[in-house]
Amino acid sequence: MKERSGYSQLATPPIFSGLGIPPALNKQSMNTELKIKGLDLLRISPIGTTLFDYDKESKMAGQKYRRFKYSGKVFTVNQSEETFINSQASGKLNEVNLEIDAEGRLGFVDCLTQEQYNNFRLGQVEDAKTEGMINYYKTTKFVPTKVNTLEELPA
Repeated sequence: MKERSGYSQLATPPIFSGLGIPPALNKQSMNTELKIKGLDLLRISPIGTTLFDYDKESKMAGQKYRRFKYSGKVFTVNQSEETFINSQASGKLNEVNLEIDAEGRLGFVDCLTQEQYNNFRLGQVEDAKTEGMINYYKTTKFVPTKVNTLEELPA
């Protein structure tokens, strides 16, 4: 990256440092993430079973979506998000991440199923066991035993 007068081109020049970044350039900061867990997951419910077509001018044209509601607000989920749709129907969601835009509309981001969460936790337990064994062998003093033949080795 080319440096000019001690500042990188991507850094905010000192003259603008207190002004912040205009919202048009920083759309990500305008959206707030909403994590739904526990009993709050039961507040997510489908609005019928109808599949809707996206607008023909939309970048999602040709695809379909379903509508869900949470806390009185509607959000849409693409039909291709089978993990969410199936897990929500069977009550096997662990966490759902929604996004709230500047107008207060909800948008689906992703979800974590109970099975994915359990597999992750199982991996953490296995990692902890392995770490414990490694620490045990690091702290245990090894005393070699001298043997003349293989038969003399303890079983």
